[in-house]
Amino acid sequence: MKKTFVLTAFVLTMFVGQSIAEASSISTRVRVLEGKVAKQDRDIKKETAARLRQSQQVKASLSKMEDLHIKVNYLLKKQKEQDRKKKKLKARPHYSYP
Repeated sequence: MKKTFVLTAFVLTMFVGQSIAEASSISTRVRVLEGKVAKQDRDIKKETAARLRQSQQVKASLSKMEDLHIKVNYLLKKQKEQDRKKKKLKARPHYSYP
């Protein structure tokens, strides 16, 4: 009887030990995967923030370019007006009176 009791206790202990080992293994895997997911989440947030900053810089640069385009157009119009005035002055006949 004692031998069967010891053998039964040993078999039950092995089953319980195996279940605990499997649970521990699963827990470890879950912890590792959670760490990887957290790292990916941080990386995604960094990339999103960098992309947003870059987008804002592009918008600011585009705005500056548009302002420069407007200024260049204004200066070109002003130059054309000055050229017209010069042509009008040259086109006038200058009379000299004795």
